[in-house]
Amino acid sequence: MEPWQGWLVVIAMAIGTFGIRWSVLGGMRHRTFGPHVERALTLVLPAIFSAIAIPMLLLGDGNPTLRDDGPKVVAALVTLAVAMHRRGYLLPLVLGMLTLHALQWLLRL
Repeated sequence: MEPWQGWLVVIAMAIGTFGIRWSVLGGMRHRTFGPHVERALTLVLPAIFSAIAIPMLLLGDGNPTLRDDGPKVVAALVTLAVAMHRRGYLLPLVLGMLTLHALQWLLRL
């Protein structure tokens, strides 16, 4: 697959995902949800992030080693610690990514 074809697939998937979400939520923008639904909606993003991150941590790349998987585990713990003490998702995500890349860079030296 050529790089432009990969980007075309990514763009098509983004448009499709947006279309599906808008078809359901777009008509509901003037409605208010009950407190139980509001609470459940606040948990969607952490659930999706966990569903993506946990398999990467547990399954790894096939041959788990501390040198390869250690930075991932430390970055996940940093992300979790920051997320538990701060409200929002951007700061924990950025700090976790910075931790991961910094540790990977240090281990390459």
